[in-house]
Amino acid sequence: MLLLVLLIVWIASAFFCASVANAKGYSYTSWFIAGFFFGFIALISVAGLPDKKLRNYILQIGLKQDAIQEETLVEEDNSSIFESRKFRFTTKSTANNEEVFKELLSTIKKLGYQKQFDEYEIKSSQIDKGFFGSKELNCRDKDDLFVLTIKGKEINNQEIQWTGDL
Repeated sequence: MLLLVLLIVWIASAFFCASVANAKGYSYTSWFIAGFFFGFIALISVAGLPDKKLRNYILQIGLKQDAIQEETLVEEDNSSIFESRKFRFTTKSTANNEEVFKELLSTIKKLGYQKQFDEYEIKSSQIDKGFFGSKELNCRDKDDLFVLTIKGKEINNQEIQWTGDL
């Protein structure tokens, strides 16, 4: 009986750790395993982690409003890396992660932003629920950090319009 109660507590801790970690932009699977083996200690640890998604979101707002001053990095052709390059594309509302990412790549290529996009070194992407029920395509680099977030807004029951800027 005691073993059953402990097993339920371990599984509950694993799910709580994984969901908190995922909401903060960390690996769901890794924190599920940590939560299962370390229980409440892992839950306390994941609660203390910084929120990657929120930091990225605040950074994007600050850069957009010129509230954050960063050193301007200059490429060989003397154009600023932080120059905003807006883009927009539409997918079916039933499109999965791979289809949305393929459409993103196609749009980036059509607009001539391929060089700037390649600098992000994106290795994976995932569709998440954004703030206020919208959708987000969150792209991660090789270090599993969020480097690009594209907002999706349902324009009718059959399509989602994705917008973002590099």
